[in-house]
Amino acid sequence: MSMKEMLELVKEINEYSALLEEVKEILADRQDKVKAFMTAADLEELNVEGQFFVRYQAIARNTLNTSLLKKDLPELYKSYMKVVNSTRFTITPA
Repeated sequence: MSMKEMLELVKEINEYSALLEEVKEILADRQDKVKAFMTAADLEELNVEGQFFVRYQAIARNTLNTSLLKKDLPELYKSYMKVVNSTRFTITPA
């Protein structure tokens, strides 16, 4: 692949990334409107014209306070730590 082709490919990625962010904003706005409607009507579940079920409800979950564990029991914290390798792809203007 030539550098010219690479440049075009990276430009396309940037354009699609910008479009994706715009779509995410629109989606969040629409979801917020549905949530506001359901909150105002005190609904956790909504049947929309028999076509969709929308659920908006509180969910409790238990999480581990790793900061406190690290502070109070550092050796135990270290014994349960594991390294996770991954790759990162970024594009930044030159």
